[in-house]
Amino acid sequence: MKKFLVLGSTYIQIPFIKKAKEMGLYAISIGEKGGICERYADSYVPLDVANIPEVLEFARQESVSGVISCGSELGIYVAAYVNEQLGLSQKYVSSTATKNAALKDKYASLMPSLIPPGFSTDNLDEVLDRIGMFGGKVIFKPGIGGGGRGITVLDEVDTVAVTDAFYRAQMASRNKRVVVQEFIEGTVIGVESFTFDSEVRPLVVPEKDVSDPPACITRGVVFPSGLNSQTLSKVLAANEQAIRSMEIEWGPTHIDMVVDEHGNPWVIDVGARLASGLLMSVSVPDYYSYDFVKAAILLALNQMPPEIPAKGNGKYYASRAIIAHRDGILRSVTYDERQRSECNVFSVIQMIPTGTTVSTAKADADRILKFVVREDSYEKAIQNLDAFERSVEVLIE
Repeated sequence: MKKFLVLGSTYIQIPFIKKAKEMGLYAISIGEKGGICERYADSYVPLDVANIPEVLEFARQESVSGVISCGSELGIYVAAYVNEQLGLSQKYVSSTATKNAALKDKYASLMPSLIPPGFSTDNLDEVLDRIGMFGGKVIFKPGIGGGGRGITVLDEVDTVAVTDAFYRAQMASRNKRVVVQEFIEGTVIGVESFTFDSEVRPLVVPEKDVSDPPACITRGVVFPSGLNSQTLSKVLAANEQAIRSMEIEWGPTHIDMVVDEHGNPWVIDVGARLASGLLMSVSVPDYYSYDFVKAAILLALNQMPPEIPAKGNGKYYASRAIIAHRDGILRSVTYDERQRSECNVFSVIQMIPTGTTVSTAKADADRILKFVVREDSYEKAIQNLDAFERSVEVLIE
């Protein structure tokens, strides 16, 4: 039986473990001790993914046939690096591309026309000296980091607020650099694509529901989006330009943008991976009747996946996440099963186990429950999403 290595031990990796086992592979999970993936993998090794030499040596000793990761830029880079060192797949994203995507402080040199005005630095004094260049809201984010960690949006740039925002971003940044940019007001969107031998195949353009500043947590998405055809064309052109700027030639990409009041897209994040959560493991696969998790695994095994259908099923998909309203212990999560049926909710997943300590959301990983609605119209999907959410009760003590 071929061995398949999944890097990371959070819920994000579970779809890959389950799918690998379904495909007849022996799924090995590497991650922090006590990670949830231990319950799902054929074997589990408590090894720090950041310890690249040890991960590489383990993969070599186990003679793995493929390696994958999702969610963490570090995990994605290490997976690409191990793949290259062991010569596992020629149909896999390169370590150079994953590094380009992870280094948000380098976006200005890689795709200067696509990102909001700003700068990056590891020096607070430089920030305080240059913060006056912005005329409105300012966003601080880690030079390397993901999942919404360390992001702050400021309406006013007084010294105390700027200092707090800078150090919050720097603490979450693996290279200790902080990106400071003009905050672009507009519609937050994502673009999900697969690239096969440099041919970009855009799939869906979901609109995002993002929580208010300062945290800016993604609470949900809806697709197809309500963007007009002219704006959508600009978005898809920016998506392809970003993928080529990152030197991504193979595999899935998840790119976040903001479309401003003039219909111009601004790239705010590039992920050389599938979108985490339910979007690419539940909603988009249902829309296309296509298994994108399996496709990503096949590429990691140096195999071409089946052709992706040219069109979706014409339905509208909306998802939402429940986040903690207070700090404490998560005692229970309940919802009305009848309401679930009436609202056409076809997937509900509790992301944080009952009994876990939770806090008011500071990152995407703090989302407690996620659910997806499938409907015939954009408006009906949102309406049912709201109706089902009202039936959800979360007890935190």
